[in-house]
Amino acid sequence: MCFLGDSIFSIHTLEKYCLPYIYDIGESIKTMHSLLEIDADYFVISHDEDVLTRETLPYLVKRNLANIEKFQLQILELLKQPLTREDLVEHLTTNNDLVLNLMEYHIIFSTVSAFLKYLVDEELITYHVHTSRFAFPISLKRNHHSTLSGIGSDCCSHIIDDHITGLVIV
Repeated sequence: MCFLGDSIFSIHTLEKYCLPYIYDIGESIKTMHSLLEIDADYFVISHDEDVLTRETLPYLVKRNLANIEKFQLQILELLKQPLTREDLVEHLTTNNDLVLNLMEYHIIFSTVSAFLKYLVDEELITYHVHTSRFAFPISLKRNHHSTLSGIGSDCCSHIIDDHITGLVIV
């Protein structure tokens, strides 16, 4: 038996919260890939009463990676025009029909910040500081393959090839 904690989210959590708290997108992706290499027959995750098996874990990993990729692609699409981080959160919540309380708003705000850092790390966007504002002009590489691929050809392997203009963080 292996306790996975918050390294992966249940289907119930993904359906209920859609964009759960992730502190470091890159590390979360690496962790999810490594979960498939753990030698255990059963897995327990936080906030869920079900016990996963070696056979059911790969599907949940796919769903979690697909959810990350879904929001990565939505953010890149939204950044075709400059937005503040708060505007980005507003668009994501509206586009995904999310109704937020104050705590959920802060969780999503933090997760969007993690996505921005990840996109900078992946060199999909760059940033500069101008008059106390963080600006994230997008520098998108043509035909850049998502780093999420590797779980299956039908999941998480989109090509991003749009030109994106930028994001201003206030």
